[in-house]
Amino acid sequence: MKFVLKAMIFLVIIILLSSSIYMVFFYEEKNDTKLDEPDGKDGMEPNSNNSGKNNNSGGNNDEKKFVHHVFIEEGTATTCKYCPAVADILHDIYASKRYTFYYVSMVEDRSKKAYDRLHNEYNIYGFPTVYIDGGYEIVFGAKEKSVFEDKISAALSRETPNVGVFVDAEYDNDSGELLTLVSIKNNENYTYNGRLKVYLTEIISRWNNYENKPYHFSFIDYTIDEDISVDAYENTSVSAYRDISDLDPDNLMLIAVVFNSDSVKKFSDPENDPPKYSFNAFYADAANATRVVVGGNLPPAVGILSPETGKIYIRGHPVFKTLFGKTILVGKTTIEAYAEDDSGVEKVELYVDGKLVMSDDDAPYSWSLRKISLFKHFVRRHTITVKAYDEEGKTSSVSIDVITFFL
Repeated sequence: MKFVLKAMIFLVIIILLSSSIYMVFFYEEKNDTKLDEPDGKDGMEPNSNNSGKNNNSGGNNDEKKFVHHVFIEEGTATTCKYCPAVADILHDIYASKRYTFYYVSMVEDRSKKAYDRLHNEYNIYGFPTVYIDGGYEIVFGAKEKSVFEDKISAALSRETPNVGVFVDAEYDNDSGELLTLVSIKNNENYTYNGRLKVYLTEIISRWNNYENKPYHFSFIDYTIDEDISVDAYENTSVSAYRDISDLDPDNLMLIAVVFNSDSVKKFSDPENDPPKYSFNAFYADAANATRVVVGGNLPPAVGILSPETGKIYIRGHPVFKTLFGKTILVGKTTIEAYAEDDSGVEKVELYVDGKLVMSDDDAPYSWSLRKISLFKHFVRRHTITVKAYDEEGKTSSVSIDVITFFL
């Protein structure tokens, strides 16, 4: 009995040395990150096409005024502890349909193009940082939902050139080629100059954030990225082909954005005094989106609810956060997961180190690991994976690495 007591005390000392009491910071400063090249949830349908009336300036009175759709780029990273809260806020606002906007998750450590956009064009200071309409408004750090709503409202009400953009997609299932078709209409009495970027995004991302939840509208690449010039009261069209045979066309959305050619000096660290991370902001004047396959079947959204990354659990109960972001499990452990899908979830499987150990057909998805023989050693490292299947056979998975101390 004394030996067991000493062993438990020794274990507690080890845990304390590898852990720290959680201190709240609101951002993570940027650092050099090794990038993974892109190999390429509940997804929302695009907002209606740009038509209607707003306070845009100029233009021919006989021409319609285009509704301004705000465009948002969320600077985020899979290692950012504070980014999931911002991602949830943005998606909640988007799903409410109270504001006309589109957004893209620019996952810095998974997409080289996202890395370049955030560092070279926005000179990002830390994560999360949200750029609204190309930098017209900036939200730095983890803020309340009302802050994002106020900034989006401000961008919606600003004066913009009377320019509209429309995007369509044609996908060839045999060749795997995607044709992006964009039309830009200028209702102003002067030539409009700007830059057209068409963002190729995964509605339900293959990448998961720090809380092991999938990103929404994660940026994969541009299908078009070029300067444009449109004469007064004229249209111009741009098109491009891209091979997407390595991607799921049902799960893709194109977001076309026209940025003004005139720049304004802004700062990615606006709350610092004085701010230092300046960049040239080219405001987004028009945006429009379409799914590559309208009404296509999305893959399931799957996440691990417990254990959470970077916490110590003793007999299934979270105690505190660890110093270096390790997930430590002591004693009996319960894995809790969620899975959602537009066509219905068929089953959810649990794997430990690549070996299938349990499966469940119905929610809630929860499994005890106490009797798993793989955990019989005192201290082990393991990879826990949860894999979900939808009714049409599509799958998604999420993994977490853990260190186990089994009593």
